[in-house]
Amino acid sequence: MAVLSTVLRTLTLLVLLATTAGAQSRDRLYASSWALVIGVNAYQHVSPRLNYAVADAQAVAAALPGLGFPRQNIRVLLDGEATKASIEQVLHREFSKMSDQDRTTHLVTVGGGSRLLQGYGLPLVLLPGWAIGGRAGAVLTIALIAAYASAQTQRLARDVAGDSVGTRAAWALLAFTVPFLSFATEVFPNALGAALLVSVARWGIVPGGAPASAAIAAGLTLFLTPRDGMTAALLVFAAVLFGRGRVKLIVVGLVLLALACVVAFLIYGVPLPYAGYFLGAAQVDRLPDAKLVGLRPDVALPGMLFDRAFGLAGTAPWVFAGALGVGPLLRRDRPRGVTLLAVVLATIAALALYGPWQGGWSPPNRYMMELLPLWTPFVAAGLAAATALWQRAVVGILVVPSLVASLWLAAIPRLAYSGNESELVRWLSKYLPQGVLTALPSFAVDPLAS
Repeated sequence: MAVLSTVLRTLTLLVLLATTAGAQSRDRLYASSWALVIGVNAYQHVSPRLNYAVADAQAVAAALPGLGFPRQNIRVLLDGEATKASIEQVLHREFSKMSDQDRTTHLVTVGGGSRLLQGYGLPLVLLPGWAIGGRAGAVLTIALIAAYASAQTQRLARDVAGDSVGTRAAWALLAFTVPFLSFATEVFPNALGAALLVSVARWGIVPGGAPASAAIAAGLTLFLTPRDGMTAALLVFAAVLFGRGRVKLIVVGLVLLALACVVAFLIYGVPLPYAGYFLGAAQVDRLPDAKLVGLRPDVALPGMLFDRAFGLAGTAPWVFAGALGVGPLLRRDRPRGVTLLAVVLATIAALALYGPWQGGWSPPNRYMMELLPLWTPFVAAGLAAATALWQRAVVGILVVPSLVASLWLAAIPRLAYSGNESELVRWLSKYLPQGVLTALPSFAVDPLAS
């Protein structure tokens, strides 16, 4: 256990530094940087006393100035200082000068020492690249994973929608426009999630697949995010209904589930996959205006679809071309079409219950990113079926703004990071009429951006 604790502490520090090290090369993204670092060895209701939390918090705080954080913007709360009142005092008073252009990092040390609330699946994948090339190596690893996800998406679209010009065009739209383009070069788990989910779909529900490989890919999502795990579970359920290697799917899935429970117990003391997320949710839900389960689908659902800063319509309207392909794809391959459509819609419905539906401080459409490979066959069918003049006009209206947004976000990456209002809209307002850019609604309410 001592060796495991040391490894976890080291990996935690590496990942925290990796995810902030980009400030040195991307200072233009932020006017300033702020950090609240919390370390508690002596919890009121935890026994025995922890040994490493305070030391880890101090180590992280000591490293932050070298990563672009002004010393006066770093607050450290240790042991008895880390009360709810103190945390709220720092966030809402001492950090009240934060602007939309500032970067904030909240590091919380939990029971058993410092632990990443998001788990260690992505860090372990990134570690070899980070060890060889630092942040550049980690980003290159993400790019390679995104390239694999793109290749699998092309194969899935070809298997389900057929090999046509429309299929190749749909793949190009996925691979070379946002949001896929953004997350192919950012240290987020979404590219890895997309790679795993499209692999589960292709190996699990397409004839001639590989059920054991599909189960392994689905099982690996147990070490990533609950969102990906839910979508993978739906795909595995569909594969079982199709009768494709049921025994292999079930046996391999149960083995990986047991392994995920053991790993969670060793790291967090809770034998439950995604234990870090659940512990983190419990902490976040104690803070005002920070509920992870928002139960506001009337805001989140239209926001994810149509918000001009965070929704698909704002930067990736090409996705809506898939609506033209629902009917044609269901006629071509009803079992696969119904499965993919049901999985995508069920996942979106679940995401609509999520409080921070905007995706946090990230490029737009973060939570839609993993679903796009599963939706691409519908886009392929829609492009292939767009033979009438009005249909081609609709496709053009959807695709051209997507290309414009992708060009600007690729050229000026900071425009992908928005507060309540779209930074892309603010920038383009210099060149285009304001009314055109603000035609889409805004559903975002970010307390830190107000």
